Amino acid sequence: MRTTVAAAALVVLLAGCSGSGDDVAGCDFDTEEWVGLDATDDDQGARKGELAGIVVDCGLLDDATRAETAQLLGEGGAADATSWEYMTRPTMIDFELLVVDFGPGDTVTRVYVSQS
Repeated sequence: MRTTVAAAALVVLLAGCSGSGDDVAGCDFDTEEWVGLDATDDDQGARKGELAGIVVDCGLLDDATRAETAQLLGEGGAADATSWEYMTRPTMIDFELLVVDFGPGDTVTRVYVSQS
């Protein structure tokens, strides 16, 4: 049975990650906080990087649609792009990115952190 990202995020907020021994707060993700953080600011970018790690490590976008991805993270590119990229934190020479790849049926096939 398919769970929407909004419902999954609510479950994650209430229960935390499962199966990895993480503490209950280990998978807390706040969409409003994510959207409000400035990736170019060192402190805010560091927090955004932590939130990106939660998205990846807790599988918040596993089998999500593009619309569900936009609901959780905001739109990260063109509606027909094969990947969306979200700046997280500055590095020494560029930015760390949260990358979401889309495949058949406009669903998420891969979520990972990369360098720009």
